[in-house]
Amino acid sequence: MNRRKLYEALCQSYPKELSCSWDNDGAMLCLDWDKEVKKALVCLDVTDEAVRAACDEGCDLIVSHHPFIFRGVKSIDGDGLFGRRVKALCENNIAVFSFHTRADCARGGLNDRFAAAIGLENVTDVLDPEEGLPLGRIGTLEDCSAEEAALIAASALGQPVKLFKGSDTAKRLMCVCGGGKEFLPLAQKEGCDTFLSGDLSYNLVLDCTQSGLNVIEVSHYSSEILCLDMFCEAINAADSDITVIKSSFGACGEVVFPEILGI
Repeated sequence: MNRRKLYEALCQSYPKELSCSWDNDGAMLCLDWDKEVKKALVCLDVTDEAVRAACDEGCDLIVSHHPFIFRGVKSIDGDGLFGRRVKALCENNIAVFSFHTRADCARGGLNDRFAAAIGLENVTDVLDPEEGLPLGRIGTLEDCSAEEAALIAASALGQPVKLFKGSDTAKRLMCVCGGGKEFLPLAQKEGCDTFLSGDLSYNLVLDCTQSGLNVIEVSHYSSEILCLDMFCEAINAADSDITVIKSSFGACGEVVFPEILGI
C-alpha cells in the first residue's frame, strides 16, 4: 500500500472533523505520496530518538500522536533541533503522519482505550464545552475506595499516580487522556466523584477536592503511550503486510524510579 492510500485509510479511523480547531494534525511531511509503505514506526513524539530509529530501521513512514509540526515554522536550520529532524527525514525519504485530537476523540481511539485500560463500564462520551467534540469519557467502577481507584489506574498504566482525595468512594469516573484540567469543573457538573487525567492545575485541583471530587493525576506520557498499540492495529488493519515498529522513548526523557518513590 502506498502512502496516499494508507493515509486515506487512517483518516477513516481518525476523521479530520474530529480534530480541534486549534490543532494541527494530519500529513506533516510527505515528499512522495506514491512510495510504498513496507515498514512504519509509531511513536508518541517525533523525537531525535524516533527519527534515528526510523532511519536505522529503513522505515518509510512515522506515525505519531503529537503533531510533528504544531506551531508556525518560520525557518528551517539544518543545525537546529527541528531542522536536523527534517533533514534526516528528507534524506531518508521518510514521511510523517500525526493524529492528535482526532485520535483522542475517535471511536476506538485513545480515550476509549484509556477508559478500557482502567476498567470503566457503561462508558459514554464527554463533549468538550468549547467545540463539542468527544474529548473525554465517563464510566462507572465497581464499588471501590478512592485509594483503590488510584491503584487500579497505576496498575493499568504501569506508572505511579497522584491521588488528591475529596471523598471516600469512587463509583462514577471521568477520564481525559493527556491534559484535561479544563474538564475538572465539568466532572462535578456531571455528577462524577472521581476525575482522572494529567497536567492538572494545583489550585483547580484543590478547589475540586474541597468540593468532594477525587482527582487522580497521571503523567501526560503514561495516559497517551497507549497510542502505540492503537496505531499498530490501525496500520495493520489497512495493510497487514506492513511491518510496524514501536518507539516508546519517554517524553522529555521521562524516567520513573519506583524504588526511590517507595512504590
